[in-house]
Order: sequence, then structure tokens, then C-alpha cells
Amino acid sequence: MTKKNNLLYLVFLFLLSIVFLPNDVHALGTTITDISNDEFVIETTVKSKSNGKQLNMKLSVPKVSGDYSYYTYFVKSSSDSKPNLNKYLKSDGTLKVSSALGGINYAPSKTVAIDNDWYLANGYEYAYIIRCIKKNNKYNYEITQRPIAVKKPDLPLLNERYKITLKKEFNKIVVTPNFPYGGGLGSSSYGNHQLSIKVGMITDANLFERLKNNATDAYDSVLNYAKGNNVKVYNVSDSSAEVVFTDIKIEDDVLYYIYTTYLDANNEYRKIDGVSVLMGQDGFLVDTIDWEVASYQVKNDSSGLLIFGAAVAIIIFVLIIYIKIKDKKEAKMVKKSKEDFMNKFMNSVNDPNRQGINPQDNPPPPPPQQQPPMPNMPNQNMPNNQNMPNPNGYPNNMNGYNNGMNNYNNGMNGYPNNYNNYNNNNNNRF
Repeated sequence: MTKKNNLLYLVFLFLLSIVFLPNDVHALGTTITDISNDEFVIETTVKSKSNGKQLNMKLSVPKVSGDYSYYTYFVKSSSDSKPNLNKYLKSDGTLKVSSALGGINYAPSKTVAIDNDWYLANGYEYAYIIRCIKKNNKYNYEITQRPIAVKKPDLPLLNERYKITLKKEFNKIVVTPNFPYGGGLGSSSYGNHQLSIKVGMITDANLFERLKNNATDAYDSVLNYAKGNNVKVYNVSDSSAEVVFTDIKIEDDVLYYIYTTYLDANNEYRKIDGVSVLMGQDGFLVDTIDWEVASYQVKNDSSGLLIFGAAVAIIIFVLIIYIKIKDKKEAKMVKKSKEDFMNKFMNSVNDPNRQGINPQDNPPPPPPQQQPPMPNMPNQNMPNNQNMPNPNGYPNNMNGYNNGMNNYNNGMNGYPNNYNNYNNNNNNRF
């Protein structure tokens, strides 16, 4: 067989091997198979360090013989599919690894190397476990059929989630997360997160008492109070979260809250709120509260009280002046009305044409002289009694006259009483 034919034969065999390559062989000398989830566990703990909290993630595996290497692949939910390892295989059959979420994380000595972003991120509480063993220069990979659950460590208490470092000489505070955190999601660099910080005064009496009495939900109440308080918000990097008090005047003996949370990046971060309560002292903040002197009101600033007192004094002065002026006007009006009435009254009394005021000046007319009865006269030259006065009616008419005079006298007798009543009424009016 010639060299040319030999070459063609080798090419044919190579193409044939590719066509009939088994499904579990993904690279030359590399295989990938499924294994059971049994006995695979990931335990998480938090370790304190000088620069914050560090997350430790340890992998427990079933006992097997051989020198295996281990990897993890975190997913957001238990229903997420396993990774396609072909995407991560290098030409030599090894895996491309990283510590970022969404990648293959190496676990040397069964310690998972993953960013602290895992603790801050939403989800990613499930992971596929991958193990690999090399035999006869071949890499054999095995991956769990389903992801296993990974529990995130509990958050610190609400008032312990962020550490507040006070730097009075620089008139600023530094806020540091008191839980594992890292740089930006999908990145191993630090300082890509943004903290949102609010500093405000606690002026609610009920909230003050709850804090003083160490109520179980006191800091939950402070959190709600801070969220609803309209004060300046400072957005700063979590790598150097400094707040300089250029816009904040700290009053002594008054309580202040510091509210901190992470700015959400497309719903990728967990909502980790925290509040701290401090007290004003010597124009700055202290983290030790002296409840003997602490207050929810500003004690030293009396300018507001002075302004209020001055305003009240002015209002009272104006009211007094107004009342005095009003009383003088009313007194003048009453006096003038009294004088006008007396003038009218005296004029009416002195009016010679006015009758009925003084009974002595206007005596009643004398009673009429009683006339003798008229004799009966014959009806001469007066046929049918025409135009003849009725002699019998005359006495009746006189009697009516006398009755009228008696009524007149009775009216005059009542006059002095009415006059006295009139004077009494006028005296009472004035």
C-alpha cells in the first residue's frame, strides 16, 4: 500500500471514530457520567477577620478510593439544569475554573473557592457537585444528578449587621458590613457594591422609650422609622463607605440612627437592611448611650423656644390693646347714646305742646254741668215726630259721658306709675 493510500486510510479511520464516538466521551480520553447525590453536603460558616467577615464553605463527600478533585457549580433554584461541561473543558481535558458565580468553582482540599458575593446575591442556594479522577492520562468526570441545597449563614442581628467606625477628628464615620461580602457580582474585585446610608435624629417619644426599655422589637421600629424619615441619603462604595458630616449638625444628648442597605442591582442583591443607634456628645456621635441624660428632644438649642415665647407675648399684647380700644369705643358709644336720649327726653318734657307728660300741667277738663231734664213737650207742628230729638235719650248720653271721664281719670292715675317705670328702665340702661 502506498504512502498516499495509507494516509487516506488513517483519515478514514479518524472520521469513523468521530462518527461512532460514545455519548459519554466528550474529548479525547475524557468521559462524563452521572452519580448519585447521596452523602454530598456543603457546610457554610463565617469567620471573623480584621478587615471583616470571611465565608468558609466546606464540602463533605462519600468515601471513594482514588485521588479525586472536586468542583461546584451553583444555580439559583433546584430546577436549574446541570452545566454542559464541554463548555468548560480545555484542550488538555482539564476544566476552566473561577471563583465567580455562574462558573465552575474549584474546591481544593474540599474547600469551595467562591466569592463572598454568594452570600450577598439573591438565590444560588443550590449546587451541582463535580468530581474528577485521572487514570491512564484520561480525565473521568462525574456530576451529581441533581443540585444539592446549600444554606446561607444567618444574618447578624438588625443592629449588628453593619459596623460603625467613628472618626471624630475627621468628622466622619465609616460603615463596614458585618457579614461576608465581596466585590461586584460575577467579579472577584472588591469595592463594586454601593451602600445607601441615612443618618437622622430620633425625635419620637414612643420609639425613644422602646429603646430605653430594650423592647424586643425596638430596632424593627427604628428601621421603619428610618425608612420613612426624609433625610439626605449617602450612596458610597462598600470598599470605603465614609460619611462626612458636612451637612449634619449633631446635637448633644440626642439619639441618632444610622440606616444602611445595599443598593439593588437589577434584583441581584439580597435586601440586607441594618440600623445602629448612637448618641450625640460634644458635637459628634458615641456608641455608648447614657440613658440618664439621653433625650428625644434638643435640649441645648433654646432659640426655637425663645422665638415661640416672643410670638406669644406679641399676640397677648395685641389682644390687650385691641380689648382696651374696643372698650373705649363702646364706652363712648354708650355715653353718647345716653346723652342723646336724655337730650331727647328733656326736650320732650319741656315741649309746651306735648300733653300727658305732667298731669299738673295738663289737668283734666272739669266735668260738664248736669243739665235739668227737659220737660215733655207736645208734638206740635211736627207731624209724625219728624226732626224731633229724643228727650229720653239725653240722660243716657250723659251717663256715657260720665263713664268716659271716669276712664280718663283712671288713666291719669296710672300715668305716674308708668312714668316711674320709665325712669327706672332708663336708669338701668345706663
